[in-house]
Amino acid sequence: MKKTILIIMLLMMPMAFAQEALPEAGITPDSGFLWGIDVALDNIGMVLSPAYGIKVATERLSEIKAMADKGDIVSASKAEEERQKALAVGIGAISVAEAESVLEIHINVLKQVLAKVPTEAQNSIQNAIDKSQEGLIKAREIKSLEGGEAKAVEVTPIYGARQKP
Repeated sequence: MKKTILIIMLLMMPMAFAQEALPEAGITPDSGFLWGIDVALDNIGMVLSPAYGIKVATERLSEIKAMADKGDIVSASKAEEERQKALAVGIGAISVAEAESVLEIHINVLKQVLAKVPTEAQNSIQNAIDKSQEGLIKAREIKSLEGGEAKAVEVTPIYGARQKP
């Protein structure tokens, strides 16, 4: 009985962690001009501090979830496009272990979104999941090659983690 409860708790932890780790969506793509300003300011922040891209990518993930909850697939797609850009910048500025953690959270939330969106939008969400999973696999490969050491990573075109020379 105790083993069953423990297994259930362990299976539920990633979902609970993913929801706790997400910030409020704030200004969403359906806000039009204001969202454009938000994106522009975040882009400036990422130029000044590339690691800020992780925070921005997670904020965009919240926006994707909020837009999917509203049924606004067009706005969710806009947020996904910006999430990918921010993640590409941010992943290059953090350790492999951090990249692994971030990508796991993003994959879990995107899987929740996939279950909510209409059939015509599922392809784009699945593509986002696939790209994140490819990045996660690369991060894990690097981590195993380095014996679990957390080293700086750089971005590949699909925002996968790769050790910096």
